[in-house]
Amino acid sequence: ARTTLRGYLSYLITFYRLRAQATQDPELLELFTKLTAIGMPRRAKSVKWTPFAPEILTRILEAAKAQAFVGEGLRAVPSEDYAFLMTLLYTGGRAQFYGLRVSDLNFDRMEIKAIVKGGKPVTIPLHPTLGALLREHLASRGYESEFLFRHGKDPSTRTGQKANRQNAWRACKRVQQAAGLAESVHPHRFRKTLATIGKKLGLDPQFLQAILAHESVT
Repeated sequence: ARTTLRGYLSYLITFYRLRAQATQDPELLELFTKLTAIGMPRRAKSVKWTPFAPEILTRILEAAKAQAFVGEGLRAVPSEDYAFLMTLLYTGGRAQFYGLRVSDLNFDRMEIKAIVKGGKPVTIPLHPTLGALLREHLASRGYESEFLFRHGKDPSTRTGQKANRQNAWRACKRVQQAAGLAESVHPHRFRKTLATIGKKLGLDPQFLQAILAHESVT
């Protein structure tokens, strides 16, 4: 909300500044002066996401797995939240990974092709645990789609990226509520968690570095 307000006020101030300069209207000059005096709200500080504590991660995954069904209109369908959160955890992924295509997964080579921030293509090792889970997910889902998850959209478009981020957020918030957690469950926290407790998940350091795009791992 603060970012939206800042952008709106910036637009108004610029508009009246240009009008005042062009017309030299005293009323517009006074209005521009008042708007400038009001000032701009400070930029919101970016949130530094922290890893999940092991016991919190366990609660999250158990809650996601326990969601056998979610309502979709008048029809009940199996929940995909557990498969999605495990995908985040075992790929160091982000919200945009909700838009993974089935063709992005190569079960023979055990790897995932993806596009990350800045349009950079990456190849991510597919851990056997996640590979088995996604095979089961694809075999049991009751619909046909080129995307791995039911509501996935084309990640190469701006609309698709936005939809994928929103669906990822919704999945995280559903599980947060189901787990009864006050702290935020956010897609990027799974990446932080992977880097922190990856070894406990059965991942060796070299495997971790490959997943996290060669970030240093302690």
